[in-house]
Amino acid sequence: DCAQAVTESNGLFKYPAAFVDYVASCISNKALITNEVFELANGRILECDYIPLYSSEKHQGHLWQYRDVTERQNTQQAIRESEEKYRGVLENMDLGLLEVDLDDNILRVNNAFCQMIGYTPAEIIGQNAGETFLPESSKLIIKQRLEERKAGHSSVYELQMQRKDGTLAWGLLSGAPIRNA
Repeated sequence: DCAQAVTESNGLFKYPAAFVDYVASCISNKALITNEVFELANGRILECDYIPLYSSEKHQGHLWQYRDVTERQNTQQAIRESEEKYRGVLENMDLGLLEVDLDDNILRVNNAFCQMIGYTPAEIIGQNAGETFLPESSKLIIKQRLEERKAGHSSVYELQMQRKDGTLAWGLLSGAPIRNA
């Protein structure tokens, strides 16, 4: 019977009524529940497991396991906020951005680049950048620059690109390897 323990500890939780309801539901249903998250009144975050115990199919009791996951949750939130900030910067800058993998396959593109080249993100993400945008005269240059990036070197260079409508445009490219994604 957890009634006394729940009564004594529910004030520690940010939402005491939700905690009391959770405990009552666990005891009533007698089903395994893992990784339920609760915020304490002091801002700490707990992850809780309810483990019912059975012997010969007869319910014998239960175990509660609590883990303090505050640091992990705060780190994950900081990462989400950083990613959102990064995404906002990339989408709102006036410079075209194209992120490719080591095989020149397009991973990410911003709106400015799409407007310059005439494609939508859906049309080019996953495509090979060299095959999609480069006339034959530029393919050797990009191949050399990709090898430099594989070796860990950054570079800035001019390159002719082909827009979706077939017209050619010169662009100033700055390529840099991402060493630690």
